[in-house]
Amino acid sequence: MKLEKFFKKIILWYFFLLFLYFISTFYYQSSAVQEFNNINFPQWWNNDSNLILISIFMLIVSLVNLFSLYLLYNFKNNGKKIYIISFIILILMGFLTGPLAADPLTYVIEGLSATLNGALIVFLYFTPISKKFD
Repeated sequence: MKLEKFFKKIILWYFFLLFLYFISTFYYQSSAVQEFNNINFPQWWNNDSNLILISIFMLIVSLVNLFSLYLLYNFKNNGKKIYIISFIILILMGFLTGPLAADPLTYVIEGLSATLNGALIVFLYFTPISKKFD
């Protein structure tokens, strides 16, 4: 029972970190970071139609990932599969962004969210919680 509560708290912390990441990325970036990220924008994204298409795809995958967290929180069978697939797609999409800079707050949030992603994967495959999804 304690393990389930801890698993659910990790998911809630992850939601909170995603909210903080959104705020830190769009509202608290310094002008130097914004300038660096604009200069190093991948050339193949400069086409407006490519940028719109990729942005929509990333938004959909991110929303699917959030939905999978909801399913994990409620121990639904499909949540585990959807989470892993969306997690892998988001990692692969990260390779397409090119080099990016981050402010210290965003950097720390990214590190913490990566840690929580790892913890969720450990819970999903290496603890008794994994049996709740079968």
